[in-house]
Amino acid sequence: MWKQASSAGRALAFLLAAGMLAGCAAFSGQTAKLEELADQPYRIQEGDELEISLVGRTDSEFKNQVQDDGTFLYPLVGDLPVVGLSLRELEEEISRKVQAQNAVPAASPETVETSSEFVTPAQAAHHLYVLQAGDQLDITVWDHEDISQKIQIRDDGLFQYPLIGEIQAAGRSIPEVEREIRDRLNQDYIVEPQVTVRLSGAQFSVLGQKGDSGLFPIDGTVDLLTAISKAGDISTLRSSRVEIIRRQGGKQVTIRADVDRILSGKEINIPVLPRDTLYIKLISSMDTGLRFSAKVLNARFTILGEVTSPGAYPIEGNVDLLAAISTAGGITKFGSSQVEVIRTVGDKKVVLSANVDRVLQGRQPNLTILPRDTLYVKRRLF
Repeated sequence: MWKQASSAGRALAFLLAAGMLAGCAAFSGQTAKLEELADQPYRIQEGDELEISLVGRTDSEFKNQVQDDGTFLYPLVGDLPVVGLSLRELEEEISRKVQAQNAVPAASPETVETSSEFVTPAQAAHHLYVLQAGDQLDITVWDHEDISQKIQIRDDGLFQYPLIGEIQAAGRSIPEVEREIRDRLNQDYIVEPQVTVRLSGAQFSVLGQKGDSGLFPIDGTVDLLTAISKAGDISTLRSSRVEIIRRQGGKQVTIRADVDRILSGKEINIPVLPRDTLYIKLISSMDTGLRFSAKVLNARFTILGEVTSPGAYPIEGNVDLLAAISTAGGITKFGSSQVEVIRTVGDKKVVLSANVDRVLQGRQPNLTILPRDTLYVKRRLF
């Protein structure tokens, strides 16, 4: 089924596909058997953006990217090595770690944690939010609207500010940045300037309880009880443990708190900081367990060669070989039934040879297409 597609465009697609295949052959030097990989699950790779959610809990999605070191930060369990895992294996690993944490009795409120990964509420009361790349700041200089600005911290941790140039922000607290702007303006430009720096779009997240999970805004100062009440009736959560997962000083820390003790004044009601994740553990249902669902966001496959509309397409649900070809408009009148599928397996690329006619006849498995797969439909030989 030939549709309008310029000869130049099709030639470019053909050359790209041919070059890709040549590169893959040089890299791996082998062709894999289709039958061996027909049921292969997708294995997580560096750079993938993953979404984790609690099964049966609405608005509990948490999104993050797999880092260059192969780890994925999920607030309930910390940094996980995930490269090479299937999505099912990741779900099982998170469930296992969360259940193991729930099986550990709550620490005595009077006990000072010796592990560097945990801090007491009293210690956490002195924490200040540490700015990160991507944070948006609202900077106001009183009586100087010309230099009052909304800015975003760049990936290198800096931002540009009028008159004084670049300022290092990532890794510092808001008062520290505020003080530097004031001092540098006072040095050469404005006498005793009044500078205010605020974090725009600040949010915290709540997981693990029967009320409303999800993201909540931070307007001004929000304490722990106020934060919990945003997600449910505080009176129903009296016998609950709360873990606050926080990035502090270049590492993740966990603060354990007890709602009953806060309400009775026996434990400090600490402020909730931007990007905090509150994990509410209902003691009466600690043994019920939690199930998790994982998926790859923005998953795509690429199809080139003799198809009507070559290009990259999203993977939504399960996509097999025939569905992928159909998505690209079908095979052109110049195309053959031979399809090469280029796939990363472990640390190398392999090429799978499929035949559409054999798939339709049931003589060959209908290969499941995985994220990052590249399909090349070959030209028919006349």
